[in-house]
Amino acid sequence: RPMSGYSETQRNILSILMQIHLLDEKKKKGDDALRFLFIEAPMDSATKNMLIDYQKKYDLQLLCTMTCDVDLDTLKEGEIAIENGYLISKKV
Repeated sequence: RPMSGYSETQRNILSILMQIHLLDEKKKKGDDALRFLFIEAPMDSATKNMLIDYQKKYDLQLLCTMTCDVDLDTLKEGEIAIENGYLISKKV
């Protein structure tokens, strides 16, 4: 199936899985690789939960963008927001 046949979210997930494979291949060869991935994708609760599971399962740090209205008082530990050029974060 061509990549164009998948939704934007599905394409991002497939890309993550391919990158995990490539990182694991490097690790098998004894090479070090940064296990950080930057993702810009539509984000719903199911996708967010899946990405959290991938982080734990595959020893990754995923950096995601998400555009939405956020109540800054509801930020959880480790979450960050950028508002008007200022980085807002709860301490981990």
